[in-house]
Amino acid sequence: HCHPVVGAHSDTDPDLTTENRFNSGPQGQVAHCAMGCGASSTLPAGQLAATATKAVEPPRVTYSSAAKLGDDAVYEFVARPDGGAACHVVKRFAELRQLHLQLKNVSPKVALPAFPHRTWGRVSKDVVEQRRRMLQIYLDTVLQNEQLRQLPALTTFLTAPDGLVPAKRLTVQVVACQQYCIGEHSRVTCRLSALTHEQQVMRQYAYRTSLAEVQGSYCNWTGENFIFPVEDNPEALEVSLWRITPPRYVGAFRVELNNIPSGQQLQHWFPLHPSTQFRSCVCGSVLLALHNEIGENSVVPASVILTEEDIQLVEHRKAAHEERVQQQSRFGAPASIHLEYFYRPPSALWEGSFYLKVSNAKNLEARGITDAVYCEITMLGVTYRTTSHHSDAPVWNEPFFLYVQPNEVAQATLRLTVRTKDRFGVHCLGEVGLVLASLQPNVRHDMWHDIYAEASESQIPKRAARLLRDAGWQPNLPIVLVPGFASTALKIVHSEPNPAWEGELAWLSISRLGSENFKRIQAAVGSAAATLRSKLSSKKTTMPEEKFTETLEDSRFRVSLMQHLMLNPNDGCSDPQGIQVRAITEKIGAMYLDPGNVMSMVSWVLGPLIENLEELGYVEGINMEVCPYDWRLPPHYLEQRDLFFSLLKQKVERLVAVNNGKKVCLVGHSMGNRTIQYFLRFVEAQPGGSEWLESHVESFVAVGPPFLGAPKALRSLVSGDRLGIDALIGKQEAIDFGRSLGSAPHLLPIGQEYYFHDKGCSFVYVEQVSGDYKPVSVQEALSLSGAMKPLEFLHKYYLDSPLFGGPEGHEVVLDAPPVKRLLAIYGVNLPTEKMYFFKESNNTLALRSAKPSMTFPGYKMSKKGIAFETELTPQPNILQQTGVEGTRSGDGTVPYESLNYCARWKDKIPDLKIQELNKVEHRDILKNKLFWQLLIDHIASAPPEAVSQAEEPTTAVSGPLGSAINLICPDNVEQDLVGAEKP
Repeated sequence: HCHPVVGAHSDTDPDLTTENRFNSGPQGQVAHCAMGCGASSTLPAGQLAATATKAVEPPRVTYSSAAKLGDDAVYEFVARPDGGAACHVVKRFAELRQLHLQLKNVSPKVALPAFPHRTWGRVSKDVVEQRRRMLQIYLDTVLQNEQLRQLPALTTFLTAPDGLVPAKRLTVQVVACQQYCIGEHSRVTCRLSALTHEQQVMRQYAYRTSLAEVQGSYCNWTGENFIFPVEDNPEALEVSLWRITPPRYVGAFRVELNNIPSGQQLQHWFPLHPSTQFRSCVCGSVLLALHNEIGENSVVPASVILTEEDIQLVEHRKAAHEERVQQQSRFGAPASIHLEYFYRPPSALWEGSFYLKVSNAKNLEARGITDAVYCEITMLGVTYRTTSHHSDAPVWNEPFFLYVQPNEVAQATLRLTVRTKDRFGVHCLGEVGLVLASLQPNVRHDMWHDIYAEASESQIPKRAARLLRDAGWQPNLPIVLVPGFASTALKIVHSEPNPAWEGELAWLSISRLGSENFKRIQAAVGSAAATLRSKLSSKKTTMPEEKFTETLEDSRFRVSLMQHLMLNPNDGCSDPQGIQVRAITEKIGAMYLDPGNVMSMVSWVLGPLIENLEELGYVEGINMEVCPYDWRLPPHYLEQRDLFFSLLKQKVERLVAVNNGKKVCLVGHSMGNRTIQYFLRFVEAQPGGSEWLESHVESFVAVGPPFLGAPKALRSLVSGDRLGIDALIGKQEAIDFGRSLGSAPHLLPIGQEYYFHDKGCSFVYVEQVSGDYKPVSVQEALSLSGAMKPLEFLHKYYLDSPLFGGPEGHEVVLDAPPVKRLLAIYGVNLPTEKMYFFKESNNTLALRSAKPSMTFPGYKMSKKGIAFETELTPQPNILQQTGVEGTRSGDGTVPYESLNYCARWKDKIPDLKIQELNKVEHRDILKNKLFWQLLIDHIASAPPEAVSQAEEPTTAVSGPLGSAINLICPDNVEQDLVGAEKP
């Protein structure tokens, strides 16, 4: 009559339907499992009920208690002595043995079967089951014997009041246990006790299950029942779990009896809790089957029923988390964290649990890990924390067990945040959000989650320099900062068309130019700034969209402004008639183009970097020089008109003198690197120039360097580039403005053979009448578009210059600069413009408005006639340097081959290092935390204790081009861009 319980050794729980909650025997019977023996026996459904049969039914003996395995062990059986009313009998072993002695003395001639011996201490299941079977045989024989049935001793034994089981009782069946903190093959047992109102154990109702072995994280008991009568009015049921070898308390829980519905057969996984006496790692639950026959029948739902409002709350939390991840994913490649979790939802009456195991993380090198890494787990206002590990691939393997009450299901959202504490403070490396109500319950999840740092965590922390200074860091190398294209503010010195504008900024502050009507354009730009700020923030900002309609006065203002910004289109150098605009050559000119609370959010240039350098201890004129310049001019005219390179040389000499001969570090960004290259050649060409460089220049830090130019500069000359401020620059004005600048050809792409795998590829394709595309050169594209003046500037100011040009493919600018130390830092793996598809229209070229039919492996083709290289684009430089094909893309402005061209100088520059920052944009790199960290390591001196412990920086791993080229991201980034074609 045994009915074993379904096992639970899989990731999902066994079927918990009503039919399986209690094992059913034959019709009209319920199987009651033997406590501690692993067997069960059938009992009549009606207690003390009359029966029509006249046969003497053999008793069914059930072992009901393992609290004591000696004389106090309790047995339950049913007997119908005379075929009449059924007697439900509960007797201790000592009482059964006393009956045996009485029968033996009264009827010595009757052959009685063997009676089991007494047992003490712990015994095995086999011994317990053997004793139960012996008692079964013994009572069966006694009740079948007509002579013995007539004896008063047996009649009294069966009908005594203390032998009757109450009609109403609580039956508890221990089914299974899931425990994550107990080793496999450990042996465990459960203790069950009834508690009084004073929370004291009622010893007559203290039981213990048999021993069960843990397999994986589960163990089963084959249907062990415990019966709790209620005549002593117990208050609660307490269940505790114990490990036997070695002995250890695991956890416990209590079930209030008045919370157990009557007349129902229920199952629930009850989570274990630690006790105040025994502190241990509690990560498990016990499955109980409960049948309460106390009180009137009641109907309680098995699970929590969510209201419509709760469902909406759950969906809102899911959507908010997905949106947050989507926003964060724009600011860098994902790191990953390995989690294992298991959610057991609460029922309508009892709490549930959530098990979480934080295993390990990888790809954290993309976050610049230099110190302790740990995780914070927060749910329902409670926060837990893992231990800290000094690694970019930390391994925790730490479990957490959280409790969920029935009224907390809709609000239960777990947030796991990965943090690091480095010399800049505590930073968020990414987070994982889990809405529990949306998880599949009772299923083990074992998976990697991508984590993204917030935008603010990608920036230089506000207190970064102060923390370094307080830790003992101080300036070492004097530095000279040179900004890039359009990165210096321009001031109107003289204006005949608008005298009121004199002294005001033409680039880029338009708020003080005197047009009340045009303030609406300023508001439009400010709105764009606020929109950008909301995108960079983790908190979404909703702003009303105002449609801007340009009036006639607005148009005149815009045209006049562009007249002040343009140069003479005939030579690309001189001022327009009656207008004189000059660069602000002080430090402030390269910090923020439009200082202010709103516009500084989008007009920053070197401001965040300079502010942190000054906080660290750098002082302008002492150990730092900022060198703004008129970025509209070609290099030779910068020297001719403004003496820029001569003054720059004097600034370097002054810094070296003030710092007792310590050589300077030249730091350039974007086109500022081309300006520094020109400066180095300018000095080298002078008598004793090489010796001067040797004694005055320590290193060259190239940030976002366009060593081979940028195809984007070509597009600006062919079809115009509105620089992202459409409210200020119209389409034709963008073309006219770009073609008037003598500096525009400075960034045109050169060295086309270094850009492409296929030598037949080109930057520009022109659609033919047949529908095919013809590749054309850079100079042909300028000619076909009507950009004849820029083509003239290209030859006159650059290709014919001894400091820049030379024969095609052998230009001076392609040679290694005359320095002994070069550190190149740039972003990679962002979609970057590289090829263009034009069609001829009205003697010019226009970008094709439809997606080109041509395809290139690893490129993303846009519908505006632009092909973007992606992180899946094959790069010839990687193949040439390593012999293995590799894929990369640029920083969103400069293609990868132009950024990485300096790798070809490794035999000419003794100390060459390259740092690639994954998913860092061309301009954003200036306030990026990883860039700041690399720059500080290069120019500042660490405190003595840091020097004594100095090692190779843990922020980088070897990249594809050798040990000197470091990629701060995994080499095998597995993230596809939408629309990218895999090679």
